[in-house]
Amino acid sequence: MSKYDLVLLLGGTGSRMNIKGNDNKHLTEIKGKKLIQYIKDKVDVYENAVQPFANKYIVTNGKGVEDIMKTFGQEYTYFFQENPTGVPDAAYLPKPKNPFLLHLGDQFYQD
Repeated sequence: MSKYDLVLLLGGTGSRMNIKGNDNKHLTEIKGKKLIQYIKDKVDVYENAVQPFANKYIVTNGKGVEDIMKTFGQEYTYFFQENPTGVPDAAYLPKPKNPFLLHLGDQFYQD
């Protein structure tokens, strides 16, 4: 059993990105896929190659949550941060039970 939790921060509005029609920048499409799908794919690769996380949490602003929940499913526990009070507050909102990997949802990277 894993001794690590996963906390995904998916709550940014993208106000500096000038995104039209989206209230959550993580739903923006890049090369034909939503950003959240790239994140989900990376988590799946890690869990299949290394080990599953003990607990998985998503912190979001609540906007677009239907798309987020459809992508990530019920194996995640969801938390809502109504006011953007910063990464530290968002990271500890779920109160992880174990050491945790924190992933900022707007970090787009390739292997």
